[in-house]
Amino acid sequence: MMRLLTTFISLLLAAPISAFFRLHPVTPSSPPRVLVIGGTGVIGRAVARQFKHRGANVVVASRNSPYSVDIENPMSLSRLAQYFPSGVDHIVVTAGHDEPGSLGEFSQQKWQRALKLNLLSVSDMVLVLLQGRPNILRPGGSITITSGQAPRKASMDMPATAVNNAGLEAFVRSAGLDLPNKFRLNCVSPTLVAETALRTNQALTGTISADAVANFYVDLVYGNQTGQVVHATAPKE
Repeated sequence: MMRLLTTFISLLLAAPISAFFRLHPVTPSSPPRVLVIGGTGVIGRAVARQFKHRGANVVVASRNSPYSVDIENPMSLSRLAQYFPSGVDHIVVTAGHDEPGSLGEFSQQKWQRALKLNLLSVSDMVLVLLQGRPNILRPGGSITITSGQAPRKASMDMPATAVNNAGLEAFVRSAGLDLPNKFRLNCVSPTLVAETALRTNQALTGTISADAVANFYVDLVYGNQTGQVVHATAPKE
């Protein structure tokens, strides 16, 4: 008996581990597919660039891009579902239009149009995406939208912008708390972007570069937060 035990132990010590355990090589997961809606704008281009730099498979969509999406028509996303039947992992929305002007410059029709171009269109798009119409966002995926600093900086020329931004942020904070399929919903609220300030002859004081803003989107997409509004502002000196 002792001789049999000794022989068995000798075999154990001599044999390679693979003789007793099946070893499976670890295969790297495929890079995440990130859809950037509004990816031809200043912030959108920077966001797409940052995700590509991190190895993501980036799809840029806008009204005039090969992958055409019109945020006023959420069902235009159906065309994307035809191109990507397996879906996307994350969606970043940097599209949206703001209508400047004091309140006295708005007719009722113009006011409704201003809200339609941003608050209503973006929230509608989020709604249909979360409901799977079309079924393009994979389970566990995220949607990150864009607001702005207008609700925190009173200006007589930006009442519509302030309402749009504040409404989107409130929408994210509430809607992001209870989502199906482990989806996540967040928002980046950037201050004035330096590239836009230069193009429109505005002061650069307090601005932030588009690339710096893009990093906030990356952090939210690759994090685990939901229902969060992150303020992308220039660091205090």
